[in-house]
Amino acid sequence: HNELGLEILEQTEGKVDAFTASIGTGGNFLGVAQVLKREGSDVKCIAVQPTEWSGWIDPLSSEARFVPGITGGIIEEIRADDLVDEVVYIGNEEARNMAYRLSQEEGVFCGISTGANVVAAIREAKKRGSGATVVTTAVDRGDRYFSDERFIT
Repeated sequence: HNELGLEILEQTEGKVDAFTASIGTGGNFLGVAQVLKREGSDVKCIAVQPTEWSGWIDPLSSEARFVPGITGGIIEEIRADDLVDEVVYIGNEEARNMAYRLSQEEGVFCGISTGANVVAAIREAKKRGSGATVVTTAVDRGDRYFSDERFIT
């Protein structure tokens, strides 16, 4: 994921105002966030979590120690507050609708996690206004959601 962070910096000529991504195992988010912050970018790294999932512990709270989903065997000693500047919660329905919209309007056949990432990126871009560079990642495929009738009609 370090390569992805470097590619983002190259493609944006180092101008990244915000990065949004869901945290599953943590590799994608943490790898990119580490590179963006290490390279001197004043980037805001925003973790995306589903509203309906209660398993998330806010990494900015005093009780949080590590990013959930990351065990010592995957990435050791990564403090959430070093990389996570904000946590946003996206509802499943809003994420599903965005994934469907991306497939219909943009030809991006992605899944619900990607839909959530894009919703978070759009929200952040609207807050920042014209000229801001907000980056996210497409992390899953739409074929995993064929049971959702929106994807088969």
